[in-house]
Amino acid sequence: MVDLDKVTQDLSRWLIGRENAGTRIDNMQLLSGGFSQFMAAFDLHAPTGIRKLVLRASRPCGEAITFTDRAAEWALISSLTCRGDVPLPAGLWFDEGDALGLPCFVVEHVSGPTVKKMMIDAHANDRRSFADRLCDCLVSIHAVPAQDLPADLPRPRDWDSHIDGLIDRWIALERSGLEPDPIVRYIAKWLRTNKPKSAPLCLVHGELNNDNLIVTDDGSLTAVDWEYGHIGDPREDIGWYRTVSTSVPPDLLADDTEAFCARYRAASGLSEEVINPAAVAYFGLLASVGVYNTLVGGPATVEASPDAPVLAAYVSAVLATTHLRWFESLSALECAASSGHSRR
Repeated sequence: MVDLDKVTQDLSRWLIGRENAGTRIDNMQLLSGGFSQFMAAFDLHAPTGIRKLVLRASRPCGEAITFTDRAAEWALISSLTCRGDVPLPAGLWFDEGDALGLPCFVVEHVSGPTVKKMMIDAHANDRRSFADRLCDCLVSIHAVPAQDLPADLPRPRDWDSHIDGLIDRWIALERSGLEPDPIVRYIAKWLRTNKPKSAPLCLVHGELNNDNLIVTDDGSLTAVDWEYGHIGDPREDIGWYRTVSTSVPPDLLADDTEAFCARYRAASGLSEEVINPAAVAYFGLLASVGVYNTLVGGPATVEASPDAPVLAAYVSAVLATTHLRWFESLSALECAASSGHSRR
């Protein structure tokens, strides 16, 4: 249980005592979602008015189910905030751990519901509209070239080595599991043999889904939770979105993937050889390594400690269902390739 009063006190010592950012902090509220990291919204009172802000901090080791670097996430957010052309909450302050005992940072609060909440009672026309907005958001993110990103962000040597590295993650994770997984080895071999045409390396969000997309007052979408931001292939985000949305609907691309691809091509300038439904499907399967990373770690976490988080036990139970979905995706890709519909 998080002691929000203590968080408020510690945050006040930092922002008011050290940063002179305001006069009082109150209305601290935990934000839903954000399973991997601690997030809370709060009000910062200042002579100029009240600002609604968000605190994002690493969870203690005993509570975390994934481990990412707040300093690296902050460096990326800070860099993108300075650019001003990427849809994300503006970064304000970072602390290495002195303030709360764990690395944390503060960003502007983006007012609005998530896409997931907006789509609960949505009609077909609403889904098409939001598919267009999703496309526009992705194009804005992917428009940032690798050379414009922070120098300490890992840079792939080239496209082939980057894709090979993603495929190698499948193998490494399979070997780290409690038992062999021949299904994963088969998928890795297929992915290596059937690479699509290369795309320019750029900024990739890394975890784009309907819970990480906020609908702003003007109707556009803003992406939050940048802990997996990296340099990579833009189709990683599209594929990841489709993979996650299969399990946690809606999938805004499902009604007309080709229309989404056409809009993306028109806005980005990438060719049909690069952006097409078959390539998106390939990256959906490839991006599933992120899902596998969580699933394969679940059983190990539970076996290592009877006090492991309940979520770790839950994710370990869905591995068999995930295997089935991977095979369905692989079969669809093979059918598309054999019928000549693939544009790899």
